[in-house]
Amino acid sequence: MTYICEDGVIPLAADASQKVVISANGYGQWFKIDGTTAGKTIEVACPDGDSFAVYDKDNNLVNFSIMSKSNTCELPENGFLVFSGNATDEFGVKIK
Repeated sequence: MTYICEDGVIPLAADASQKVVISANGYGQWFKIDGTTAGKTIEVACPDGDSFAVYDKDNNLVNFSIMSKSNTCELPENGFLVFSGNATDEFGVKIK
């Protein structure tokens, strides 16, 4: 397993449209949900077989796209978001 300190997790950009790319090492891409994105809805275009998950501030799972079959979710304040997939896979992300 590989761990990252919470201090090393950057906030999700509040850009209306953006791309998230899985790095060449294949590790999931983690983001904090801060005041600029909390309460907004995220819509994610996932490559086949890839997923994203949203957690609240207490690390409770809010949405896991594979299980929920939903590509949208309201972003909880002080939560976290992770994109998981194969190395170099690209996710389309919209914040509304």
